[in-house]
Amino acid sequence: MRKLVLASVLMVATSALFAQSNTSAVSSTGNSNVVTVDQTGLSNNSDVTQTGMIGGVGGDDNNANVDQTGDMNDAFVLTQGDRNVTTTDQTGDNNSSSQKQGLGWAEDNTETITQIGDGNSSDQTQYYDQNNATNLQIGDNNTSIQYQSSQDTGPGNNAYAEQFGNNHGAEQRQNGITNQAYISQGDHDNYAYQNQTGDNNNVTSYQNDIYLGNTGGNNDSYQYQTGDSNNAIVDQGFGPASNNYAYQNQSGDMNFAWSQQIGDMNDSHAVQTGDFNTVYEIQTGDNNDSDITQTGDNNTSNTGTVVSPPATYSQYGQYGDDNSTTVSQTGNVNESNVYQDGDLNVAGVAQTGDNNQALIMTVGDNNSALMSSTGDWNDNLVRQFGDGNSLTADQTGDLNISTGFQLSNNNTIMSTQTGDSNYSYTNQSMTNGHSNTVGQIGNGNSSIVNQM
Repeated sequence: MRKLVLASVLMVATSALFAQSNTSAVSSTGNSNVVTVDQTGLSNNSDVTQTGMIGGVGGDDNNANVDQTGDMNDAFVLTQGDRNVTTTDQTGDNNSSSQKQGLGWAEDNTETITQIGDGNSSDQTQYYDQNNATNLQIGDNNTSIQYQSSQDTGPGNNAYAEQFGNNHGAEQRQNGITNQAYISQGDHDNYAYQNQTGDNNNVTSYQNDIYLGNTGGNNDSYQYQTGDSNNAIVDQGFGPASNNYAYQNQSGDMNFAWSQQIGDMNDSHAVQTGDFNTVYEIQTGDNNDSDITQTGDNNTSNTGTVVSPPATYSQYGQYGDDNSTTVSQTGNVNESNVYQDGDLNVAGVAQTGDNNQALIMTVGDNNSALMSSTGDWNDNLVRQFGDGNSLTADQTGDLNISTGFQLSNNNTIMSTQTGDSNYSYTNQSMTNGHSNTVGQIGNGNSSIVNQM
């Protein structure tokens, strides 16, 4: 009876030991390849394959390092080619990583994954030569995907994603050469997506910057670039930020887009098609909305840095709550500048043609400024200091100028210019409730109205 009991105990102990054991599979085909696997914990799994697929021979001088500390971690490594380096470091439980290099053959690529925490997932894929991908995950339940494809003999692309906190998602996709992608996420539940096709592009996304100690979470960032030498930046991490949404899409060459959101539930869109276009967007406060569309070359839209600021205003942007800016520019060398400081203000600019300029400056609440220009070399200028002011300006033709100053409350300006070289100036100040309507049809007309 004692022998039967002892045999049963040994069988249970052996089964438990087998269920908790670590597993590692290593396969290297070629010359001077190195694989190092270190597993500390229970039920960890590692699968490393180094090979090549040209002429039936293997790869040379590849290096793979897997370090697993914890329980139930899973690491997969596949290298096809020469002189590729992969590093996986997992500390915690239930982490998973996948590293793949080579589309039949690849050279001089580097992949690094560091996971500290539980339930993290990282997937890296690199094709062709001289690409570099790095993913750092410190926290729980973070997800990262990095995909890069360069060309035979390089140079390659560089992707870096760091995730501090919990429940972040990051995805980086690059096709071309010498592209750069960077994501930094802090706090919790942020998502960043980056997609670049072309050469020499640069894309950056900051969300709740851990280095600045800024808090928030639930921010979303989407960035797309097609062409060469484009640069896109989303900053949702300079100050406290939560539930913000930023979208950037650039097609062409040498375009620049920058969006900064500080506060909650802000929304920004920037779409640029053409070359040498620039967008700056700043939103500080809550529930602000910015929508910029530029089609053509050398267009500029600023809710960011000012070209020629007034003495007391060094930046355009939206500062306050529930403000809205919409800009559409079609043509070449158009410029739009918007500054809103207050709540519930609305700004709209539509420019079709070349060399048009628009300036909107609003300080106060419940103001509205809408501008439309069709033609070339038209100028629109409005400054609103007060509450409840409204301005509408429509220009059709060339070399028209429309200027409106509203320096009190509940004023209204409606200006229409059809023709060329018309000039309209309206000044409403001191007292409230002024109203002015200007209609100019023809060429060389001039209107000056002071309501004080």
